[in-house]
Amino acid sequence: MGINKTNIDNSFWSISKDSEEEKNFIKAITDNTLALDTSNITSKENLEEIVQQLTNIFNEAWYSQAKKKHITKHSKEWWNHACTESLNRYRNTGDIEHWQEFKSNTQIAKREFFDNKIYEIASSNKRPWDLMNWVKKKNLPTIESILYEGQSCNTLPDLWHALHLSYNSAENRPINASFLNKTP
Repeated sequence: MGINKTNIDNSFWSISKDSEEEKNFIKAITDNTLALDTSNITSKENLEEIVQQLTNIFNEAWYSQAKKKHITKHSKEWWNHACTESLNRYRNTGDIEHWQEFKSNTQIAKREFFDNKIYEIASSNKRPWDLMNWVKKKNLPTIESILYEGQSCNTLPDLWHALHLSYNSAENRPINASFLNKTP
């Protein structure tokens, strides 16, 4: 179970979700944890030894299945194994059908990633405004002041006066309600 940890940078190692590596990782942890002898935990030293063995099990499983990722400013979270395979296939053949397959795979990967992300945000924290980080910031439209009889309403009393006269201008006017008699 010896691993040379001096060359390993955890931030660049990962296992793709739902991949064969993930299944192998989980199986290795499960099998090795079940095989661990925990019957003689009688002292602090014994407990520390078991914890160290557990740590080794996780490390061994992780570094045997994880792949080193090179994250750059051009890396995309939605990129998956199907995108890589179809891009490599296109690069090897140069065939237009493989290019279309690559475009289709990237579109599917993006759709799945963003649908999952939207569902996660909508169901877990129920704060839809968290999605705003994905879109560019929009400048608010310039605001025009309310005009009443050709004059702008810049103070609260002017605004109140304009709204009061506008919405109550039909008060005390006669209305013909005979059309209501014709409605069933």
